[in-house]
Amino acid sequence: MTNTTLNVLIVDDDKLNNKLINNLIQTYCPNLHVVGKAESVESALELIALKSPDLIFLDIELRNQNAVEILKTIPASQNIQVILITAHQKYAVEMYKYSVADYLLKPVNLSAFIEAVNKVISIYERNQRLEEITQQKPIERPPSLTSIEYKHISIPHKEHIELIPIEEVLHLEAHGSYTSITTVKNVKRLSSKLLKEYENQLPPELFIRVHNSHIVNVGGIIKIIRSRTGSLVLMNKTEIPISASRKADVFSRLMYKGHL
Repeated sequence: MTNTTLNVLIVDDDKLNNKLINNLIQTYCPNLHVVGKAESVESALELIALKSPDLIFLDIELRNQNAVEILKTIPASQNIQVILITAHQKYAVEMYKYSVADYLLKPVNLSAFIEAVNKVISIYERNQRLEEITQQKPIERPPSLTSIEYKHISIPHKEHIELIPIEEVLHLEAHGSYTSITTVKNVKRLSSKLLKEYENQLPPELFIRVHNSHIVNVGGIIKIIRSRTGSLVLMNKTEIPISASRKADVFSRLMYKGHL
């Protein structure tokens, strides 16, 4: 059993459901500690500022108000997880654009409740590990010989081999047994080489594999999108997904490069 303890805020104008969620927490969730309850948007915002909860059980409709006002107010930097509570599934689907962790349909089912809580705990612990990584002192790394050995990447054609200077490569993407290469000038080329072949040639201090299908030039990253697995925006405005299995390594590498 995990030792993680999360402070919880319950936001629901239905007193019976408010009491039900509280009882479920007390009975089945020793890792959760209720720090407050609210029945309106205004009181919820006050408690969020005062108590800094890790998790909010949030009813979508509060006294003819919409919980979206609460979701808009929560800054991403606070890392507050949200489990929506609603009698209408369509509302829950609409709210997913605000990166909520999960949703529960009324009447709340015990197994669904416990599953949602376990999911939040996993997300919280993963985010904690990532935060620890970004706070670690960078390890001194020796200069890479790769940057000396390889000045270009090659693209074979029928009658010639095209050479692209490594510093001009922005993004490489796998397409089956082919690789699409995008330059910093947004020129695209298609190569019959595998992405893995290029990964072995590219200097690791300049490039990072963020997904099974994507390698990016670290210097071409202009934005990091906060979401469940995260994504990167490159200088040509292309958004590149980060795979869940590589997220910790990507954040660690970007911290080392001074991007975080």
